[in-house]
Amino acid sequence: MLPIPELWPPIIRPPSIGAGPSGPAPQRLRLLAPPAVPPIPFTVSAQVPYKDVGTYQPVITISHETSTPQSVTATVIINGKTASVTADPKSRIYGEANPSLTASLVGVVSGETLNYTLATTADSSSPVGNYPITVTPGSNPNYVVTANNGTLQVTPRALTITATGQSKTYGDALSLGTTAFVTSPLRRA
Repeated sequence: MLPIPELWPPIIRPPSIGAGPSGPAPQRLRLLAPPAVPPIPFTVSAQVPYKDVGTYQPVITISHETSTPQSVTATVIINGKTASVTADPKSRIYGEANPSLTASLVGVVSGETLNYTLATTADSSSPVGNYPITVTPGSNPNYVVTANNGTLQVTPRALTITATGQSKTYGDALSLGTTAFVTSPLRRA
């Protein structure tokens, strides 16, 4: 048996209709493959030089060696790429300056970066505790940016208190005053 080429739509021919004892015979349809047609080479060309987010209408040209080229206009929609900026967690000791704030980027096309700023409410005089690091996205027309805030942790400063040697005569009152102890390192905000 010869293979039937896969063509669409198929050609459908009804069989001969004959009359039976109670009227016309039930009909069955036969599927016949059309004669084999050699492939016709053609060329499709389109220039789509667009890379930025937007809606474009490039012209697509279809040509065949035996006919006039035909052009059609198509709609191409370029959507923004999903990306995120996540503030890196930071910590510092009470009384020190804030560290440089940094962030991690995900989903950015190689060779590109995102516009964003990082800020915190903590300064060098902020007491021990956690402070937000806020991510504010800037203009990123080719991206849909998700901002993930982080935390700056201000930790206690280690403090060493050492008593200085004192002497007194038996029976005299002991006065320690403010010089009887040495603290290191002590900082005031």
